[in-house]
Amino acid sequence: MPPRPPVARTNQSKPRAIRFVLRDGDVLDGSVYLTEGHALSPYLSSRKGGWMNVVSAAWRSEGIAHPHVVVQSDDILFAASVDPDVGLSVSASTASRDVDVLLEDGSRLQGKLQLAARQRLSDYLASCGHFIPLVGAVHLPVGVGYGDVALNSTAVKAVRDAKSMSANAPSSAQAQAAWGGIRRGTPSQNDSLDTEEIVEGPSVNLDDAPLSPVEVARAKRMESHWLVRLALANQLGAPDPRMLSDRPSLDDIWAAISQTNNVEPEELATMVATAHKMKLADLDAVSPDALALVPARIAKRLGFLPVAVDKASLTIALSDPASMEIDQQLRFVTRLALKFEIAAPADIRGALSWYYGADDLPAAASG
Repeated sequence: MPPRPPVARTNQSKPRAIRFVLRDGDVLDGSVYLTEGHALSPYLSSRKGGWMNVVSAAWRSEGIAHPHVVVQSDDILFAASVDPDVGLSVSASTASRDVDVLLEDGSRLQGKLQLAARQRLSDYLASCGHFIPLVGAVHLPVGVGYGDVALNSTAVKAVRDAKSMSANAPSSAQAQAAWGGIRRGTPSQNDSLDTEEIVEGPSVNLDDAPLSPVEVARAKRMESHWLVRLALANQLGAPDPRMLSDRPSLDDIWAAISQTNNVEPEELATMVATAHKMKLADLDAVSPDALALVPARIAKRLGFLPVAVDKASLTIALSDPASMEIDQQLRFVTRLALKFEIAAPADIRGALSWYYGADDLPAAASG
């Protein structure tokens, strides 16, 4: 008798107890079928169409057990495993970073992300998928600890370095809302900040309606602005003069070029940085020492953000690489050599709100 072929051994899935905290505040306890070694965050991120099978499910508000339900993952704020055999993620990184996460309702979660050494926060979050693994999560301001959770990324407005959050510049709820709106490209919920947003949509066609003599003159003046000249040199169109006032700020011009050409403000930042042989600023890695070195009123008035400092130099993020006023005032105030990095004006103003508070944030001068 010929030998039998070897039987393939497969990990059998079995129900694992999970607690789901829902976005409406309710709690759902139940079990999902996971194979051995399958981590919670990638499991939740991989559900087809966002639907997830849950057995022995009970909503806390009802107190009634249901043998089987199908839950939409978008309704989950975060999930935590009750089963100690279920891991949170498949990350092999032994490094971690303390973070402060602003949620859509204005509350916060503090915990750790398992980032590799020197990994950018934005790159890591993009790699997580729909659910972000957050280790040792504590819900603020109530101070309730939830342990290791898989956090729904669509419920997150901003993720910040917790060390920066503990600097001598506590952020207000308004500042958090502004930063979240700017970084995620959604309108701020607090209009008192007067934070301008880029409205996504088709580019504006100047042929749709004739320009008035005033608008023609405004467009002519704009041709001499350094950012407009740079845009034209990179095969982008000039900003629609109907979007601008007679004395537009740099924020206004940057936003108008972005909208007219249907490009993101960050793409313009890359263009400016490349033209001036500068680096793009990483606003996710701001040093508290750099923040403490520059008075908030100066940073806000001139529209720049301190990023890093060493014994000999201060690195700042700005949008106008040729700003003489920033250069002169900072050299006088800090007595340090300056290094410039580029970021979009809206991103800088959002970061200023986050780190220093939301009061008195004028739009950057047109330069």
